[in-house]
Amino acid sequence: MAPDDPKEEYKDLSDNMRYYASSRFVHLTLFVALNGALFSAVFATNLSLQPQIIIILKVLGLLAASIFWVIEKRAVDYWNQFHDRAVQLEEQLRYHQYKVRPKRTWKTIWMNATTATSLFYFVVFFLWLTTLLAP
Repeated sequence: MAPDDPKEEYKDLSDNMRYYASSRFVHLTLFVALNGALFSAVFATNLSLQPQIIIILKVLGLLAASIFWVIEKRAVDYWNQFHDRAVQLEEQLRYHQYKVRPKRTWKTIWMNATTATSLFYFVVFFLWLTTLLAP
């Protein structure tokens, strides 16, 4: 990138935003697959796992939910940082791709992919916690 080239920086920012938006769904897919395997191992009736192994698998489920939520949060943080910089450059370049977005109302403020994904991670976390604490 040439120094002080706002068009090149804008293009890089757009590429970075696209990467972080896509990576969130890759992580979600991996999380679902991992939890499917853990749920199958823990609750399979044809496997005779020792109780200690089942506890370890449940703790791994808790850890996975926590780790993937942190990864999600950081991806959102980076996306927002790149978005904010892109909006700054749009003033200079007279572009309107990122600074003009649909307005949210008080009814839709929580209706977004970030909230839905975080809620999913928390629900899975509490499911694992419940199975770990249940007799």
